[in-house]
Parts: sequence; C-alpha cells; structure tokens
Amino acid sequence: DHLLTLVKERTESLKTEKKLTEQITENFNELAIVKADLEFSKGNLEKIKLKLEEKVKERTLELERKNDRLKEYDYTVAHDLINPIGMILSYIDLHAHSKAKGKERTDEILEKIRFASEKSMDIINGILENLIVEKVDLEKNNLIKILDFSLEQLQVKMEEKNAMIKRDLEVEELMCNDISLTQVFANIISNSLKYSKENERVIIEIASFIKGNNTYITIKDNGTGIEQNKLPLIFDKRERAGAEGSAVKGYGIGLYNVRKMVEDNNGQIEAKSEVNVGTTFTLIFPIDKK
Repeated sequence: DHLLTLVKERTESLKTEKKLTEQITENFNELAIVKADLEFSKGNLEKIKLKLEEKVKERTLELERKNDRLKEYDYTVAHDLINPIGMILSYIDLHAHSKAKGKERTDEILEKIRFASEKSMDIINGILENLIVEKVDLEKNNLIKILDFSLEQLQVKMEEKNAMIKRDLEVEELMCNDISLTQVFANIISNSLKYSKENERVIIEIASFIKGNNTYITIKDNGTGIEQNKLPLIFDKRERAGAEGSAVKGYGIGLYNVRKMVEDNNGQIEAKSEVNVGTTFTLIFPIDKK
C-alpha cells in the first residue's frame, strides 16, 4: 500500500510537471509570437521612419528650390525692369526739355509712358507666372512680334546709339514662352548696345533658320567682344566677363537669367566672340513635330 501510494504521488507529480512544462512551452511560444510581432512592428516603424525622413528631405529640397526661385525672381524682376523703366524716365526727361510744349506733344509723350508702364507690368506678371510653375507653358508664337516687343523696350537706347537692326528671319514661328523669350532677346540686345565701340555705329544682325532638327536664332553684334578665356564664364551668376574694368554698370545676372530662360524653353544657348570684332549668341530650339 505504501508503494502504491508513492507511485500515485509520483504519477500526480509527473502530471503536474507535464502541465507546467506544457504551460511553459505555451508561454514560450506566445512570447516568441510576441517577439516576432514586436520585431515586425519594429521593422515597420523603421520603414515608416525612413519614409518620413525621405519625405522631410524631399520637402526640404522643394522648399529650398522655391526659395532659390524667389531669390531669382527678385533678381530677374529688378534686372529686366531696367529697360522699360529707363524708357519711361527718358520720355519724362525728353518732355521736360522739349521746346514743343503743346497738348499734342504732351499726349504723345504720355502715351509712350503709358505703353512702357504696361510693358513693365507684362514683364512682372510674366516672370511671376513662370516662377510659380515647375515648367513654363510653351505654345506656337510669332518670332517677329516677340522681337518687336523686345526692341520696343530698348527704343531709347537704340536711338542714343544710332543702332541699326538687320533682320533675316527664315523661321517666323517657334514653340516657346513669349514672355521669357522676349526677355532673352531684350537682355542680349541690351548687352550689344552697352558693350559697343565708341566711334562706330552699332549694327546688330538677327537671323533665324532651320538646320537638321533644330531652329537656330543668331544675334550678332560688332561690339567690343569678350576675351576667349572669359567666354565660358559669361553665363555664371554675377559674372561680368569682359566688363570688369568698363564703365558700364551692372550686376552680372542678365546672361545667367538668359541661359535659364532659354533652357526653360527647351533650348540651348552658345556664344562666340572676338575682341574688337563682336559677339554672336546662338539659340538652338528643337523643332516641334506635332
């Protein structure tokens, strides 16, 4: 009986141990599942963290780009308003010193001032419109009208320099943004007027033609030219290659903006120059085959 009691007790003890072992195993399995869930959650959190960090980087870069564009907008507006505002001031000065003080003459001067003021607003609106979009709108535009618009901004300067404009436009239409291309022409031609020879009439030749799959526009002058070692620098921001020692005022942002606006129009710009002979700018645009 004593042995039987011991066997029973041992059997019960083994049963209890088995239950404890099963419980421990079950708990261990549950812990393993929890651990796996935690590791999975940790992995997901790490992925979420990486995605958030990536989005923060992208957003930061986007804000930096927009900030840079806002700075460029300030520079561009300040620079490109020089021509029409200079025209306004010239007309006011002309009226102040004119001997013809009749109403007809006054009305004529006021009309020119109004025209130049409207062009200034067009420039501001156009530059702002191009600033707030990632890509400017391109549509078929008349090159003659764009060129005329550019030359109107420079009318007073051209009269002062007795400039001659020669045109040979085989291509009269181009897929482009008219406001930005107007400023491209105005900036380049303005430079031709600025950096002209003192005792020689300014001659600016503008041509357009098709070569291969591209439309070419060339603007050639007979000005002072640029030294070959400085030619690669002319499109850098604030670079005034060839003009450092001249009496011509400026901040070196015109051609930087020109290159950017040409690129916004899916184009390229090149320059060739020879000191005391002149400079030629070539704009190259792909032909729209639609």
